[in-house]
Amino acid sequence: MLPHTLYLSGHIKGRVDKFTWRDMDLKTGRSRLIGKVDMDGLPTLDETFINLQLDPSQVDIFDWAFVIPESAFTRVKALKNFQLSGKFIGFYNDFVTTGIMHSPLGTLRTDINLKVNDQDAASSIYKGSLSMTNFNLGEFLQDTVNFQRVTMQGQLDGKGLTESTIDMVMRGNVSTIGIRGYDY
Repeated sequence: MLPHTLYLSGHIKGRVDKFTWRDMDLKTGRSRLIGKVDMDGLPTLDETFINLQLDPSQVDIFDWAFVIPESAFTRVKALKNFQLSGKFIGFYNDFVTTGIMHSPLGTLRTDINLKVNDQDAASSIYKGSLSMTNFNLGEFLQDTVNFQRVTMQGQLDGKGLTESTIDMVMRGNVSTIGIRGYDY
């Protein structure tokens, strides 16, 4: 059951297994997603190719808690209410995402390919670029004693999606970072 009423508008063309939705406007709770989407493969989600383009949209992470695994939600709930625009192209577990997010924690820009291993998160792999501007890394990591805000840009290549399984190399430039109360 959905936690909030879902409001949909726009122009949908096609059948359930292959459709386009233009002038997409999806509202639920405090979230509003605007843009367009093409989907091919429903009702089998793991066989569905998605091409989503979001125009500047508003997301309240708590509106989407019901679809996010609890372990992941514990981490991302710090994003609270944020603005988002960008693209998502691929399958739910193998996709490229480019975009910009402005949140209470700071700004993130991404161009990342993620291949999620549904059976073993430690085997999930990712590669791409990431930049953070005045991003409160400490609040996001739930460790404000050791980490504070960071501004950086770089390339990442790694695997694993949990603190205990992450194995990542990041090459880039850190303009500023707060560590243990000092800005470097």
